[in-house]
Amino acid sequence: MRAKLSLLLLVLTAGCAQDPFQRPNTWTLPPDGLGSNDANLRAMLVNPKDQVAGTADDTSLGPLSVRPVDALVTGRRKPLPSVNASTVGTGSGLQGLSGAAGQATGGQGGGGSQ
Repeated sequence: MRAKLSLLLLVLTAGCAQDPFQRPNTWTLPPDGLGSNDANLRAMLVNPKDQVAGTADDTSLGPLSVRPVDALVTGRRKPLPSVNASTVGTGSGLQGLSGAAGQATGGQGGGGSQ
């Protein structure tokens, strides 16, 4: 019975303890009304002026892509060139027949009976 009473007293007094976030020397929000993300960002900035306006990137290729993207969005694209770099499937239908005949006789294309 005595152990239960002391345990109950311990539980009741633990609820009366000060809030751990209100104790001195613990983490708190910045006093100027900004959030914790803003305070952390300020701590990480090398140049404090970057908080107001960032710096430009001189190596960006963004300005070069404005004209082609604008043409794509507005539907004013240039047509693709009609270049046939492959020779497969070109020529007349007789080419297939002469190739087969050439193989049977051992002509161009090799093969045949030797």
